[in-house]
Amino acid sequence: MTHLDGKKLDKFDLKNNVITEEVKQRVESTIFHVDTIEKKQTKRNPAPAFTTSTLQQEASRKLGFGAKKTMQIAQKLYEAGLITYMRTDSINLSDEAIKVIRDLIKSEYGDKYLPSKPRIYKNNSKNAQEAHEAIRPTNATRKPESLDVDMDGHKLYELIWKRTVACQMESALLDKVGIDIPSQDRKIQLRATGQTIAFPGFIKVYKEDLDDDKGEDDNALLPPMSEGETLTTKEVHADQHFTEPPPRFSEASLVKKLEELGIGRPSTYATILSVLQEREYVKLVNKRFVPEDRGRIVTAFLENYFNHYVQYDYTAGMEDKLDDITNGSVKWKNVLQDFWALFNRTVKEAEPHKMGEVLETVAKTLEKGLFPTPESRVCPECKTGTLSLRVGRFGAFIGCSNYPNCKYTKQFATIEADHDENGNPIEPTVDTDSKTYNLGKDASGADISVRKGPYGWYVQQGMGKDAKRVSLSKSMKPEDIDIKQALGLLSLPRPLGNDPKTNEVIEAGIGRFGPYVKRGNTFQSLAPTDNVLTIELPRALELLAGAKEKPKAKVLGKWQDQEITYQTGKFGPYVKWGRIMASAKKDGTVPTLDEAITLIQNKMREK
Repeated sequence: MTHLDGKKLDKFDLKNNVITEEVKQRVESTIFHVDTIEKKQTKRNPAPAFTTSTLQQEASRKLGFGAKKTMQIAQKLYEAGLITYMRTDSINLSDEAIKVIRDLIKSEYGDKYLPSKPRIYKNNSKNAQEAHEAIRPTNATRKPESLDVDMDGHKLYELIWKRTVACQMESALLDKVGIDIPSQDRKIQLRATGQTIAFPGFIKVYKEDLDDDKGEDDNALLPPMSEGETLTTKEVHADQHFTEPPPRFSEASLVKKLEELGIGRPSTYATILSVLQEREYVKLVNKRFVPEDRGRIVTAFLENYFNHYVQYDYTAGMEDKLDDITNGSVKWKNVLQDFWALFNRTVKEAEPHKMGEVLETVAKTLEKGLFPTPESRVCPECKTGTLSLRVGRFGAFIGCSNYPNCKYTKQFATIEADHDENGNPIEPTVDTDSKTYNLGKDASGADISVRKGPYGWYVQQGMGKDAKRVSLSKSMKPEDIDIKQALGLLSLPRPLGNDPKTNEVIEAGIGRFGPYVKRGNTFQSLAPTDNVLTIELPRALELLAGAKEKPKAKVLGKWQDQEITYQTGKFGPYVKWGRIMASAKKDGTVPTLDEAITLIQNKMREK
């Protein structure tokens, strides 16, 4: 509404609900017609084919897929030969691909949808390396409906196919429209702004969603109207508008921001978002990231003690240095030396601060949320104690300074979920990757569960810091583990029997590099088809037959009452003294004790 009773409405003319309701009733009982239509034609060009970040953004907006899920589905499509490599920041297409796409457009949509020449896009993204093509179908003539893939795979392929075809189509012609809609007596006047499609062009196949244009009237598609046309009133809305803060990041908008700031690479966006959730720094509430207590505390700590490393341009600057190393313009040792010198100094500056001092500093940073007024620091229970931030085994909490005489505690400031239009809290969207699967109890009554931690999935027996944990191998799906399998994993390493030749015990277990079989100091990884819980002695002997036995360490002598040994590792021969390891000659010559001491001393000087 722009005019009421023949006068132009100012911002606060409808002062209260009573006045607004009266105006609403008048509008509902009034007939309106189209008076004047202002048109201005604009051209809209298609977006380029997908990069990793734009694919993750659009899959989030259009399909509701998280970045991690998008990359998992894209990986399967790539392995099936249906799309090109999915980790790329290039927006270029090969000449052969463009020719196939243009032929498809001409045959499917006609000459008017085909530009006179191919579209060439320029990448404005910071740090773009463009080692690969953009993400596209390997063969554009393979239409989505012809694929034999699961539903999610079909949805993502269709998104990629439409975006790729659309990027080589003719521009859309849009009429920017402003329509004045007065009542018959012209006491009330409404105005509609938006756009109508004069020629669809690429929009016939695909329309890009944007985080910042939803709900904008200027971008709304209006139906065709003509001057003098009488309109029918369907609904009248009397909405009160408030100034709102910028929305919290969604997965799509966060990936977009990371790319703008030059943080990360195409292969790391999904990992960054996963780690934020897996380590419980943030949670997804109504598809928006909301900080958790742990995230707020870690951020406040880093801002106070490691501020240099959490600046937006730090990671982007490091990316530039890594590019310089790749290009040969900078020596990698110099970059590492510069990093280590500053980081080591920063750590040493932070070390003397005691826990209580650190917590007080963190609390001051978070003071507005924790203690908004001086009175809020007074313990409500004993009335004499002072509340402060504390950390326990289950995370951060607010506690009284008179503990243990006063045991008042309250939960650290939390963020409430968003609310729907009825005022009911919206439950956080569940990330299935962070679930805990409770399997039951063992014979002693201890809880058995499958959980996900910072380093992946694992089986846990019991609770607390003394709980026993065993990692799952990559081939194991957490949702498929039952209590029998869990107990089997917790009993590892599992003896299989003795080697008939050496009489040594052979065991099966799961270690740092996955499931293995072991005989003495000889280890051999299991094949993907082997199961650590069911493998038997004959198969273990077969695997160990091709394994190289790890050479035993040779004692060269003692220095300062501690043995120096000579042994061979993954990167060649070395000498070891306590925790100090120094590389030895690779010609197989065993060093003397004096030579080994010299190697150790040189290594210590380097440190």
